[in-house]
Amino acid sequence: MNNKYDQVVSILPKSLSSLLMGVSEQAKENIQEICLRIDRPIVLRAGNKNFFLNNYSKLITNINSRLKLVLREEIEVSFKNMCNHSIYSYQDEIKNGYVTIKGGHRVGIGATAVLTKGEVSSVRDISSLNIRLSRQVDGAAKNILDTIKDDFQGILLAGPPASGKTTILRECAKELSLLNSKVIVIDERNEISGTYMSVAQNDLGLSDILNGYPKDIGMIQAIRSMAPEILICDEIGLSKDVNALEEVVHSGVRLIASVHIGSINEIFKRNQVKRLLKTQAFDTVVMLNSNGQKNRIEGIYKVGDKIGEIRRIYGSDNIVNDDGVFSIA
Repeated sequence: MNNKYDQVVSILPKSLSSLLMGVSEQAKENIQEICLRIDRPIVLRAGNKNFFLNNYSKLITNINSRLKLVLREEIEVSFKNMCNHSIYSYQDEIKNGYVTIKGGHRVGIGATAVLTKGEVSSVRDISSLNIRLSRQVDGAAKNILDTIKDDFQGILLAGPPASGKTTILRECAKELSLLNSKVIVIDERNEISGTYMSVAQNDLGLSDILNGYPKDIGMIQAIRSMAPEILICDEIGLSKDVNALEEVVHSGVRLIASVHIGSINEIFKRNQVKRLLKTQAFDTVVMLNSNGQKNRIEGIYKVGDKIGEIRRIYGSDNIVNDDGVFSIA
C-alpha cells in the first residue's frame, strides 16, 4: 500500500478512486501528479512522461486509445471534497489558484478568474484539477550537506521543474534544525511544509514555519522577531525578494533557497540569477536535473569573489574549465 498516493485518491469520487486505486504498486511509487480535466483523459505524470488511464486501471501512453474521460460532476465533487465541503474557508488559497489537502498535497486549479478591482478574488467554472503528490524523501539532502558540511553562507538550489528542489529544501530544514541550528521556513505557497489545519504534513524537524507569508515580508519578520540562524524559502527572484535578501545578508543570517534554471550554463546569463548572486547571500550553487534518477545532483559549486567565477566541488560537468573558473562574455 502506498500511503501518500492512496491518501490523495481516497478523497476523489468512487468513479475515479476505484480506477486510480487499481494501478500497480510500482506505478503508485513513481506517480508525481494526477491531472483531472473535464471531458479529457485522466493523466498520471511520472518523471517527464504522461500516462493515461483506461477503464481497467491500466496505464498506457497512447492518447488515441479508449480511455476513461473525466466528467464535469466528478470535478465538482472532487473539489468539494478537497475543501471539506467548505469552499469559503479555502478562499485565500483558491484565489491564488490552489488548495492544500490533507497530507500536504497541493492541488492546482484551472478555472475562470473572478476579478474585484482588478485583482483575483475567487474563481468559478472549474475545469481542471492538477494534484501534485507531496512526498518526503529521507536523505534527499544528504550528499549536499555532507559535501558542504557547515561551510556555507547561503545555498541556491537551481534546476528545472520536477528536479526535486522543494523536496531537498524540506530535508535541509529537517536535518539542519535537528543539528541545533535555528531554522525558519518561509513557506509562501505552502509547498515546503504542506500545512493542513495548522499542522505541517511534512516533517521539517524542529523548524519554525511562517506559512502564507510573502517571502520578502516573511524574511524580514523572521529576522526581526525570531532570531533565526538559517532561513529557507522556495522559488526566489522577484525584485522585492532581492531587496529583502540584502537585509538577510547584513543580519548575518544564512539562506537556503531555490530558483528555476535549466542548466549551469544559465547561471550567469539570466539577469534574475545574476542579481541573486550579487547580493552575496549565496556562496554555494547546487545544480539539479530532472532526468528521473534518484541522485539528481549534477554538481555543487562555490561562487568566487567576482561574479562570473564558479568552482566545482562535487559532480561532473564539462562546462567548468580545468582551473575552476567559469567566465561569461
